[in-house]
Amino acid sequence: MKITKYLTIVATPMIFLGLAPASNAQYINGFTWDRSTAWDISDNVNNTTTGQPDDDAEGNPVWGYTEASQSDSNYGGLSGPDPWYEAGLDLMEWDSGDSQWEGSFNRVIQQAQLGITGSGRPVFATWDNPTGSAITVDITGTVTFTKNINEVGGAQFALVQRTTGGTNTLLDSADWTTGVGVGDTTANFNISATGIVVAAGDQLLFGMREYGTNANRFWYTDDDLTVTVVPEPSSYAVIVGLIGLGFAIWGRRRS
Repeated sequence: MKITKYLTIVATPMIFLGLAPASNAQYINGFTWDRSTAWDISDNVNNTTTGQPDDDAEGNPVWGYTEASQSDSNYGGLSGPDPWYEAGLDLMEWDSGDSQWEGSFNRVIQQAQLGITGSGRPVFATWDNPTGSAITVDITGTVTFTKNINEVGGAQFALVQRTTGGTNTLLDSADWTTGVGVGDTTANFNISATGIVVAAGDQLLFGMREYGTNANRFWYTDDDLTVTVVPEPSSYAVIVGLIGLGFAIWGRRRS
């Protein structure tokens, strides 16, 4: 009986304070956004942007499919002035024949893939915070680069937080430089950014560019990156405090 009372005192506040939604009743801690499972082509219209953004599991618009507004030659690399991941973004249009989002000069986005054929603009899948307030998230997964011809050059991947004020923060990145290969050549990179506070209206960008030297090249990335809601550090402190208080009350009642 004493244990039952203890659970009533301690477990209920834990649910309310420690495991409660970070900002919105739909998005409890542990909620995960996954671009590959959110992929929905049922309402896409050929040669238009209709169908963007894709909704998440709660029916809120989250995922967009875009390309940089200017050609790659207007940007720098991952470091230095004018990095490519700070580019303005244009929505891609749906190609029903190939079942993919397409930009100018064959920049494409498929279910879990970003691709570029020949020289051109970087491509980005975008995630918009749908909760209406700040949340803390972990972004983790693996990015696989592939080039499918004999090519010298490389490709880059960038995970970026873009605020409503236009500030771009590079959270993690990968840079793959390769010599001539025969057939498909691949490389895997782990991407991780944890404890990231994303304000209402902020975006996360999942971007890719290539810098090969063959005019007929084709580079692409596949990824399994997810965005997961996690408790803020203050929530952990509340949970630990409640557990300690509960054990103290229980111990006093037992004595």
